[in-house]
Amino acid sequence: MTGLIRPMGRPTEKIPKSFWRACRSGPSPFDAWVRGREEPRAPHHPRSHHAPLSYEETHWRAIAALYGLVAARVPSPVVELNRAVAVSMADGPEPALRIVDALAAEPALRDYHLLPGVRGDLLQRLGRTAEARAESERAASLTGNERERELMLRRAAQAG
Repeated sequence: MTGLIRPMGRPTEKIPKSFWRACRSGPSPFDAWVRGREEPRAPHHPRSHHAPLSYEETHWRAIAALYGLVAARVPSPVVELNRAVAVSMADGPEPALRIVDALAAEPALRDYHLLPGVRGDLLQRLGRTAEARAESERAASLTGNERERELMLRRAAQAG
């Protein structure tokens, strides 16, 4: 996955720099940050507020935990999809796929191209290539963005 998903039509809230310093420092500073601050009030795109970290430097469990806090305050299927992405990076595709599959019946995500896009990526990582191809093709058919369509079609072709 190339990054986390931006909520559709929802305002974003700037995350304080202290949070990102805590994430880069590891789980203990993150826990301290969470205990010392009010919980986030709105969905956001975590990577948009700082210089990109490498995969190894990114504390995916901290990001998944933050999405859990956001979901508790502002329940949203898009936030849950974001959480699934972070969970997949922290714990692998199987637990993330359970989250995504639970979102499949969500009316708000029925025509949201990123749901099958994320599901296709998770299925590919699990070696379920035929299902991954079908999901990537569905994602391509739902997006109005040509570059995203090309990416989804490339993923479908790579799935075999």
